[in-house]
Amino acid sequence: LSLHFFSLVSFLTARTGLNTWMEAIVQKLSRGLDAVPKLARHLYSSVIASFSSLDGETPPPRLPRDTGEGRNESEMSEWKWNTRDKALLRETWSDDFEDLYSLGSDIYIHIFNHNPACKTLFPWILKYETEGRDFAQGKEFRSQALRFVQTIAQVVKNVYHLERLEAFLYDIGQRHVQYASRGFKPVYWDSFTDAMQAALTNRMNTIPELANQEDRERAILIWRDIALFIIVHMKEGYNDGLKGINRFPSGVII
Repeated sequence: LSLHFFSLVSFLTARTGLNTWMEAIVQKLSRGLDAVPKLARHLYSSVIASFSSLDGETPPPRLPRDTGEGRNESEMSEWKWNTRDKALLRETWSDDFEDLYSLGSDIYIHIFNHNPACKTLFPWILKYETEGRDFAQGKEFRSQALRFVQTIAQVVKNVYHLERLEAFLYDIGQRHVQYASRGFKPVYWDSFTDAMQAALTNRMNTIPELANQEDRERAILIWRDIALFIIVHMKEGYNDGLKGINRFPSGVII
């Protein structure tokens, strides 16, 4: 076995918190896809999958599709997902390493293509572009893409525990206040929403598990709502943070 794999295992066995475990894995995997042994990639996917079942719950069977329209932002903060949507959400999520990295990459590429100003939030992008190199091939980009999908993975894991998710996402928004000095603007949240919805819609249109067109359409709607749900609560934390307000001062355990 490779040194990368043993180093990864040592990180995992020395830590107990999910966020620390995931961060350790991201640091190792951010060296590049070619540098990551297949076994280590499998371990990464297995860790996410194992944590997704830690609550001991078995997702309920999917019920017949119901009708519904996408929620707008004003409705999203009070929205409660129904059982059938939660089940379909988990059915259409993949913990495969390549799928996770591809999704995170698609999200950031969409953001940078549609709002290049967001690049200023990541100083290493300017360095790569100044040197005439593709930043998307750099370890920093790979690491950032994997960090982003960790958030989505946490949403899937805790889909039956909304109270945990709201505090978790709010805390991420609070921590983004530090990027205001780099030029982060509230309008950038919209860019992240659009990018998530576009990437997740594309994923639903390509995964073979959704052979039924009605299920596919419903899955697209659910994931678009999930993207909005994530950003609504992050934005709330960010806006409160700018005012010096924190509704969850004791921290977030998830």
